[in-house]
Amino acid sequence: TIVCILGNVGKAVCIVLLVLQLGSSGGTFPIQMTSEFFQALYPKVPFTYSIGLLREAVGGVYAPAVHRDIKILFIYFENSNPVTNLFSFS
Repeated sequence: TIVCILGNVGKAVCIVLLVLQLGSSGGTFPIQMTSEFFQALYPKVPFTYSIGLLREAVGGVYAPAVHRDIKILFIYFENSNPVTNLFSFS
């Protein structure tokens, strides 16, 4: 949606969002080793919960953590879906 609306600027915005999510999700370093800025973003970005699910799949499933992560990702999906439909040009 951002790319459709903003064109090449939207691509740059998406790359910045991707880098921010990757740095603040605990996917590259443990979150305790990152700066306070990334620690503040940690619970707010969807990558955090996706990486949590990936860790559960690789290291063994702890059902309450899986259910929590799936619920939170579903909330992100529910909130982004109407916005996407609002700006679709089809």
